[in-house]
Amino acid sequence: MAVIVLTGQAASQPGTIASATQTTQSLAITPAQTGSRVYGSLLGVTGSYTVNGATTNKQDAHGIGGLEMCSFRATATSASGTPETLGYTTTGANGISICLCEIEQAGTLTEDASTPAGVSAVALTVTTASFTPPSASLLVAMVQSNGGGSVTTIAMSDTSGLSLTWVQQVKQNGAGNGYSGIWTAALPGGTAHTATASLTVTPSFSAARTRGHSRTGSLAVTPSFRAAWQGGNGSGKVRARPSVPSLITTL
Repeated sequence: MAVIVLTGQAASQPGTIASATQTTQSLAITPAQTGSRVYGSLLGVTGSYTVNGATTNKQDAHGIGGLEMCSFRATATSASGTPETLGYTTTGANGISICLCEIEQAGTLTEDASTPAGVSAVALTVTTASFTPPSASLLVAMVQSNGGGSVTTIAMSDTSGLSLTWVQQVKQNGAGNGYSGIWTAALPGGTAHTATASLTVTPSFSAARTRGHSRTGSLAVTPSFRAAWQGGNGSGKVRARPSVPSLITTL
């Protein structure tokens, strides 16, 4: 999982989205707005992954259960109506699924310095460093997960009291193909508020095989985003830990 903190975003999201499965490791998209930026999530079989000339890698989790889990973005901002192809080239590996999401701007779209490092592990618990997103910013989460023979679902929720709404903007989670997807949540701005928040990401799937890699039992991953917002700002972290395998939404 990689979480990006953005400022200068439009109030309404997303622009254009695109996704594909059983593909190579790149995908074309035609953005709707000049000055926007496209973010991507890729799940593939482990191999040697190299970004193409239009792409900047944000996280490449190599060999996680025999899979490659990549989060990335367009290197340049977009031009309306001009197609761009984003993703990776590989040696000796195939893609499983890829998702692209255009984040539209209302001024200058900027990745805030509070953006935490991406997190991944073979273990079932991963935790980001604490981070402090500014008020009125946008959180973009690029998520990948292994899965079983059935459909893998993801639920995200928070207990901030700020009524953050997490929206699954695009996904690929066909039966037996794990999960790749992109989520967004807008932080409130303007008035001062104080809250403690937790962000929960819960993959849910049955035991089976994904791309030839055997799995036994079930897995649920529960990151938590903890924050104390005051005067419109906050600090927090995203933590993933095992939990009961189910589709959980907690508000």
